[in-house]
Amino acid sequence: QKLLNVTGGAGEEDIWRIPLKRHLDFYQMLHLLNEQYAMFYRAVIQYQVGEVELSPFVVGPSAIYIMEWLDGDESIYHIRRDKLWREQPFKASAKQILNPNIGLKRTEDILRVVLGRDYVLPIERVILAPSGYFDQIPKETTTTYVNKVEFPNWLQRMNASAPHTKAFQMRVCEKILKETVSIPFQMAILSEGQSRIQE
Repeated sequence: QKLLNVTGGAGEEDIWRIPLKRHLDFYQMLHLLNEQYAMFYRAVIQYQVGEVELSPFVVGPSAIYIMEWLDGDESIYHIRRDKLWREQPFKASAKQILNPNIGLKRTEDILRVVLGRDYVLPIERVILAPSGYFDQIPKETTTTYVNKVEFPNWLQRMNASAPHTKAFQMRVCEKILKETVSIPFQMAILSEGQSRIQE
């Protein structure tokens, strides 16, 4: 079993079982952003004494964009400084969601430590609601909020700002990849299957 885990690759029957394929944000970013961006989706980094899963982010030629994707259809997101936000779906009762800024800030802090002074790229936090809206965006904020109306223009600006890949961008990616934790592909699939059985 261990030998199969180590040597096994992605077979045709496995590809649709990859958990990443089921995540809308990964699928959308993979197909909407141009190929000049390097995408890191749920990267796990060895940090201090343990392993930490980061928010999805993309490394562009001139900046790193850490993203949180809110996929509620026609939902209104009530922004708060608290731990929880309120999401009001169009045809359902309101629910509380974790403040996305918490994960974005943690990922930003870890990336700054991992990259250090030698790999300085601006880091921008982005919360995307391509099918929803935000209520009361703070006037003083370091986070970019992109709603349904702004999403097409934001996407166009992102692709226009990355016409080609830069050597420094690839060095930043190499540095991040050296810090990430990796496991064999087949083991990741089996782990995902086990977690679904336990649920």
